[in-house]
Amino acid sequence: MLIDLLLCSQTLVGLHLDDLDALNYIQSQLNIGVVRVLKDECKYVITKKEDIEKLMSIFDRFNLNTTKHLDYLDFKKAFNLYFSRENGLTEELKKQILYLKDSMNKKRTNFDMPIDHNIIITKSWLLGLIEGEGSFQLWRNDLVAVFSLVLTERQLPVLEKIKEFLFNDLDFDLYSKFKLNSSSAITINHQKARKNSKASVLFIIKNIYILNNYLVPYLENMTFITKKGKDFKDFKLICNLLYNGAHKNDEIKGVPPCFATGVSLILKLSNTRPSGGPLNNFRLSTNPEQVESLNSTEKSLLVNASPLVKHLDDGRQIDLRTDKIIHQHSSSIYKVIKPNKDMVLLKTLFEAADIVDVDIRTLSKLLTVVDSDAVEVKGNLVKRIAVFFKNKK
Repeated sequence: MLIDLLLCSQTLVGLHLDDLDALNYIQSQLNIGVVRVLKDECKYVITKKEDIEKLMSIFDRFNLNTTKHLDYLDFKKAFNLYFSRENGLTEELKKQILYLKDSMNKKRTNFDMPIDHNIIITKSWLLGLIEGEGSFQLWRNDLVAVFSLVLTERQLPVLEKIKEFLFNDLDFDLYSKFKLNSSSAITINHQKARKNSKASVLFIIKNIYILNNYLVPYLENMTFITKKGKDFKDFKLICNLLYNGAHKNDEIKGVPPCFATGVSLILKLSNTRPSGGPLNNFRLSTNPEQVESLNSTEKSLLVNASPLVKHLDDGRQIDLRTDKIIHQHSSSIYKVIKPNKDMVLLKTLFEAADIVDVDIRTLSKLLTVVDSDAVEVKGNLVKRIAVFFKNKK
């Protein structure tokens, strides 16, 4: 019957064929349902009433964070209506069930969550979301590493909770948290609807200090079960190269003509489109475009590339070729302790110079010595402090 098929045959997860092992793993852990392969897709399907009841018991204990929770509640209501009926399948019961069905998923218009619903972010839940909706990218035109999550606009509260969760769980120090609160280092952007797609929200991190020193170490001790794990490994190497300036290393650029330059090798490693895109797009077995992967020699050149910059304890960088400060790449804030002992944190050198009433060039010269605790300027104590450096409390 139509109603039987509606309620008792549910595709829980659908993935690309390359992630067949991931679905088999999920099925083995839950010990319900079956995995089916159809052309380039694989689907985890639950068909038995008792299996659906087991799954519902899990969702009742651990509620879904997104508006998918509303779809689950309607599905559960329809399921219970159908299987708790005392008599046959009446027209009225069919009408109720089909009404619920037509209010779910893409047809949903009511997105009001129950009052008792809470968005609970955990590290393992976040990894699962990253596996499904996350993207590790390299913006090729300006060589910027980017981590992002894209969800529909209705899921904005979820991304806001993720931002709050990472703010606390990535173990940022006090000064880095100040910088986060006063910058767009971790941000959420709104994207308008395009063609047939809905309006969306984009959670994005492209600050190389946060990526290399916090996010990558945070994720590398976890186990990816999809091909996204391969993207992450490449992304980790890319972040390390960019963070240390090794992509411009003369050792790489000076290799024999049969090899690419350091920049070209990174582009080859990323295998993304010129406009930038997820690393795994070109990794798919069904990708019609021929992709040339790094050979072992090229990969070794990147892995063993020597740093081209040195990160100072106050957040500045030194170009190891010229032994000069790279001013535009510093990651610092400024702490000013006034004569009355009040402390002020400031984002820029300009703001610090203004508050102590000296020329910015004068203050810059005074702060040249990295190891000094602070410099005294007109009774004020001024210190440049590194941010987004791990283990700086």
